[in-house]
Amino acid sequence: FDKKMEYITVSGNQELIYTQKYVSDLGYSMRYDVNNFSVFKYKDRDYYRFEKDSNIIVIVEHAELPVNCENGNNNVTTVSCYLNVDNYTDEYYITSSSSIYKLTVKLANDSTYYTNLLPRIESMINSFEIN
Repeated sequence: FDKKMEYITVSGNQELIYTQKYVSDLGYSMRYDVNNFSVFKYKDRDYYRFEKDSNIIVIVEHAELPVNCENGNNNVTTVSCYLNVDNYTDEYYITSSSSIYKLTVKLANDSTYYTNLLPRIESMINSFEIN
């Protein structure tokens, strides 16, 4: 596991975070903020849980591409698709020639952390690599 320092923009300010690469047996790797998230595996999913509020979580799993992600809907590219499920849940689909991954981002209904967490979660999603 390689730790490294990265800068992210939070509310217009540069913030230094420490990230670590998690290499999953699901066939992908992703960096996460080690001071704010922990990662664990349960059944066929990986969970990145926010340490201060366990209702805030990023779940990674293999999935099928939903019908509303096909044919150019919802800003689909060959790489990914984004769906807003409800006010507190987003789904990101990342595809390769052999795999489809669904990243589900769940934020707490009363999340006071939203502004600070979104840049961290976006950084995680941007670091996603299929092995």
